[in-house]
Amino acid sequence: MRRMSAVSALVPLLLGMCFSALANTTGTVSVSVMTPSAQPITNAEINAVFFEDAKLTTGNESHGWSDSNGLFIASGATVGFALVTTKKSGYSDRNDVIQFDGSGPWSTNLTVIMNQIPAAGVTLRVKDQDGQPIPGAEVYMSFQQSLDEGLPDINLAGQTGSGGEFVAAQKTVGLVGGGVTKGGYYKTSYDTSFFGNGETSAIVSVILKERKSPIPMYAKEVTVELPNTNVWYGYDLVVGDWVYPAGKGMTNDLLLRRRGYWTNNVNYEFLIDLSFSSPSDGLVDAPGSGDGSDLRSQQEAPATGYQNEKAWYRRYHGGFTSNCREDMNYYMRVRSVANAQGDVMSALYGKIYGDVGYQRFTYYLNPDGTRNVEFDPRKNLFPTPGGRGQISAP
Repeated sequence: MRRMSAVSALVPLLLGMCFSALANTTGTVSVSVMTPSAQPITNAEINAVFFEDAKLTTGNESHGWSDSNGLFIASGATVGFALVTTKKSGYSDRNDVIQFDGSGPWSTNLTVIMNQIPAAGVTLRVKDQDGQPIPGAEVYMSFQQSLDEGLPDINLAGQTGSGGEFVAAQKTVGLVGGGVTKGGYYKTSYDTSFFGNGETSAIVSVILKERKSPIPMYAKEVTVELPNTNVWYGYDLVVGDWVYPAGKGMTNDLLLRRRGYWTNNVNYEFLIDLSFSSPSDGLVDAPGSGDGSDLRSQQEAPATGYQNEKAWYRRYHGGFTSNCREDMNYYMRVRSVANAQGDVMSALYGKIYGDVGYQRFTYYLNPDGTRNVEFDPRKNLFPTPGGRGQISAP
């Protein structure tokens, strides 16, 4: 799961303050940890950092736990600032900045009010690609307990019931996530957030894609480094190289060209053009669905809808614009043969993960003439000696 840190957000605040003294002297903070109803909280973990220089690059720590009265005394040498972090399982983290006034030695009181983390209920609805519930799927679910690494997550595991649902509730500071697996299906990861939205329950839909017929394919990551602008370069997907004289390839499966200019960081234009040798070859856009499946594509490439040309741009003219997308994927058709009516009689099908406009992508090509694009990572038709260049995504 992604993590968010509250401590990092305090650094600009600290840097913006003025120090009342620049010489190290002793600072003492009496910390009282309480509930909103003024009840003491015992065994809260407290860490106080007393900063020793004006740039806040060094500091000494005073660390311990609140006693039966919710009290902890922290002290250390400082130039006038301290950051007190308080944690306890089941409560939201607290970060408090202390600025000592006047000349030291200093002593001050700090009352830390800790709010209990609300319980969040999550219902997972696990279905297949046809929308049918999947019972007996293995579910892993993690409830975040701290905004940094201070407290371990609460982890749960179980199986979906007969209706394909798994229900769990635990306290969390924000993120809940995990994964779902079942034999014969690809793993799907998921997450949901309760950060500041006031919600205490969520329904999360998870789709498991069936592992139908993984096959050997040509799979390779390509970096597009074209030496000259306004020149077309061919790429052979079976050989895995640029076409002669730029490389050892023999067939122009993809034709790529770069255009544009660079003046400075606020005045430039990069363009990548893609074309195909046959009019019936091309790409079909397949934007990422965000479904979290290990299989980013469908199991089969579409039969129609292929575009013979495509262009990507990244430019800065008074502001940055681009049609490239981090989550973009494509299906492709190459080496197609069509009859007089334009009907495709034979072709090779594959897919591309990543947007070509970023000049780095991974392609998969099926050599058997079917539209199956379900790759078996154990059967890459390109040699990967020592695991170099190995493609692990199906």
